[in-house]
Amino acid sequence: TDRWVIGRTCEVVMVTSGGERPDDVGALVRARRKELGLTQQDVADLGGLSAKFLRDLEGGKSTIRLDKLRAVLTVLGLELTVEVRR
Repeated sequence: TDRWVIGRTCEVVMVTSGGERPDDVGALVRARRKELGLTQQDVADLGGLSAKFLRDLEGGKSTIRLDKLRAVLTVLGLELTVEVRR
């Protein structure tokens, strides 16, 4: 199970997966979206977001808004877990 570490600055977050690259989050989102047979526009519409945000997220943008990420994850049936680094 991947555990995503989020460093928060105001409303913008940088997401990494235990030292992995931020674009791994986008790859996970893309894979799940395709598994569900949804287009980027479908997810955007269902989450109240722009398709550009989905393109940026799936393209590996390293800083994203947490509220928008949560909206995407909710649409896709994914969950965000935050853990203390050890």
